[in-house]
Amino acid sequence: MATYSSLADLKARAPILVIDAESTPTEQQAGIYISQCNEEINSALASQGVSVPVAVPDTFKRDLRQLEATGAAALALLARFPQEAGPGSLAQGPLLWRTYRDRLKEFRKGVGIPVGVSSGTERSPRGFLTDENAVGAEPLAVDAWGQDIQADPLFTIDKKF
Repeated sequence: MATYSSLADLKARAPILVIDAESTPTEQQAGIYISQCNEEINSALASQGVSVPVAVPDTFKRDLRQLEATGAAALALLARFPQEAGPGSLAQGPLLWRTYRDRLKEFRKGVGIPVGVSSGTERSPRGFLTDENAVGAEPLAVDAWGQDIQADPLFTIDKKF
């Protein structure tokens, strides 16, 4: 499986770690962390209609490489140092993990995906419910609670069957 990052990228994100065949984590485990992060990133992007693995643009691929390395480095640091150093301490592992997870959440919302990369609006499932108070343009609108809904649902109240 092709990944966006490599073991060298992971080591660059967590220079405190020594990763080799005898370390915790081992090189093999670090490779697994990279693959896991790759699968999560691709899943988040695919949920927005992006073809994965991402081939263009190169700037976005570099961003994904850094994100994947950040997630893998966080997992490696958490494997090596599973506990905080003490009260009030902020270890690098949890900080990198939070950064990685926050970016995945943004991708799942369609935030941070470049314009040149396809987004999922044209492939989004159509809703079956309508909201007369919805404000917005096709295909999505915002209801009274600020949630995205389908502006032109398949079924409306006045639909005859």
